[in-house]
Amino acid sequence: MTTNRRTRIAVLDDHAAVRLGLERVIQREPGFRLVAALGDERELLATIARESVDVLVLDYELGRGDGLAVCQRLKQRQGSPRVLIYSAYAGPGLLVPAAIAQADALVSKSGSVSELLDAIRRVARGERLIPMPAGDLLAAATARVDPDDAPVIPLLLHGATVSDIADALAVGEQEVVSRARRVIGRLNARRGKPPVDHAVAKR
Repeated sequence: MTTNRRTRIAVLDDHAAVRLGLERVIQREPGFRLVAALGDERELLATIARESVDVLVLDYELGRGDGLAVCQRLKQRQGSPRVLIYSAYAGPGLLVPAAIAQADALVSKSGSVSELLDAIRRVARGERLIPMPAGDLLAAATARVDPDDAPVIPLLLHGATVSDIADALAVGEQEVVSRARRVIGRLNARRGKPPVDHAVAKR
């Protein structure tokens, strides 16, 4: 990405107050351009089809669907944007499934605005801010999934495409998609909904 072009950002969050807060933060930040702030995956896909997006700020807890599943689907598309998961659940419990979903960053909604903006800049430059999970976390996560699905985990962690995984495991691409979805579903970190974090909306 050239330095003289503004970073094109989209937001997908089903809470209107959070969307409004993110809109304000992004619109006043030099070097950023807000493409859209949306509440529905279908609207996001339509937007991406019309206009290029460099970074997607994606809520983990969506009213319709699962942010990690959205991320994993996007990452299998040609020309996928960089994806920053923005969540009240950010922490060790979400690290492994976010990495498996091939997210580029994980930022807490309770963190500062400067932390969010810095993460957006860094992923836009091509950095991946989600580290490879530690061995004990990875082992614990693998133990929670069906043994038939476990082989897709290391491949997804290393950014393999559905086609690459299908070739490696000698299965069909739809089977790979199904296994990936099951893994992400089993590792879902949610334990009931916490209160909506409106910190950004108040900035």
